[in-house]
Amino acid sequence: MAKNNDTGLFPWGNNNEFWGYRITIVKDGKRKDTTSKLSESGEPYKTKAQAKKARELRLAELRAPKPTATFTDCKVSEMWTYYLKNTSNGKATGTVKKYTSLWKNHISVEFGDKYFSEINVSDLEVFLQELYNNDYSYKYVESFLKLFYQLWGLAYKTEHIDPIRYTRMFVDSGTKLKMPKIRQEDAEEYNIIKNYNSYEISQISEIFKQGNCYTAFLLGYYLGIRIGECFGLMWQDYNWETHKIKINKQMIVENGVFCLRPVKTLTAVREIDVPDILHNHLKDLIRKQANHPTEAYLLRKSEIVIDKTKRDYKQIIGGDFINRKENGELLTVNSIKFWAKKIKAETGITFKYHSLRKTHLSMLAAANVPAKEVMQRAGHKKLDTTMKYYINSTSTSKMFLLSTLNSITTDEMEIEVLDNEGNKQIIKESTYIRRQSVSAVIPH
Repeated sequence: MAKNNDTGLFPWGNNNEFWGYRITIVKDGKRKDTTSKLSESGEPYKTKAQAKKARELRLAELRAPKPTATFTDCKVSEMWTYYLKNTSNGKATGTVKKYTSLWKNHISVEFGDKYFSEINVSDLEVFLQELYNNDYSYKYVESFLKLFYQLWGLAYKTEHIDPIRYTRMFVDSGTKLKMPKIRQEDAEEYNIIKNYNSYEISQISEIFKQGNCYTAFLLGYYLGIRIGECFGLMWQDYNWETHKIKINKQMIVENGVFCLRPVKTLTAVREIDVPDILHNHLKDLIRKQANHPTEAYLLRKSEIVIDKTKRDYKQIIGGDFINRKENGELLTVNSIKFWAKKIKAETGITFKYHSLRKTHLSMLAAANVPAKEVMQRAGHKKLDTTMKYYINSTSTSKMFLLSTLNSITTDEMEIEVLDNEGNKQIIKESTYIRRQSVSAVIPH
């Protein structure tokens, strides 16, 4: 049997549900990889066959003699009209209605009267970023990206755009139009963040034990907080009597300066119960930090962080932050980068701090902790975000399911009860039912 030629094809996506292709081009003696995950319409290749066909067409195009490029420039509005007349009939009604709304309310104003030759990738990326900055959802902004791929793809097919320009803007992986970087809360909502299993957590934990970020790891794993919230924590935020820690600020980097900012929403301001294992770790940690009166330690504990949590900004010099190195130096949101590389190199695990949050919340959902409690602990704004942890299957929930199924038996169940003297005893369910029936008819 002939072997299928899958050269240059690869799966991608959260569950490898999509396909892409890669082509290596040699130009001026230099090799360059060109990768494509989306079709000219902006849709991902859903099957290997689609990706393979697209790759073959692209190879044929690259190998064909290169005639002098001929194209007739046109306005984006003209291509939108062409799309409605010639292409929209094959689309779902909902899709056309959505694209029409995007065009009328946003795209036509910004790009309608411009020629394709006047617009570059930077113009489109700035447009997408501004939409995202104005609190439009990531999925909504992604709809604009897909429509751009549709319109520019039609312009390419109808020879209204320079082929070289089109390839640079929508085909070559290094230069083509991309979405803005997704915010952590959106990544969490759209289930992009990975969930670690217990074996991965044990490997990650052993590596973090080797350095100063072990406390940050424990805070993320046992509290499910975000990375900015973790490094913004100060000792004054922890109540030693109630074992609760207050989350009301986050550390971020602005123009190269570390700052404290309020958490993003009012629901993100919360108090979290701290488990005993983390409480004991924090107790040991504060004792160690208190035993460092040396001049060298105090010299390193002298960084400046700008407190922007209130209207009047102020400097915090050598603040009482929980996360510090043993020598007094402040640990920040950037400190995790080294450990992420180390974890990848030694275990093959791609480490993202936010995955500790997802893992924590997934464990709570698998343990059937009430959704309202999980929502408050996570600081979620919407219940729908929390409920995804209950709907999505994890290895932990599957193990719990199998354990429950394996415990089901046809044998009569045994029940633990207390006798008249308060001693525990195990009796058959039938005996328990008979006793209950007798006690119900005997007057008390």
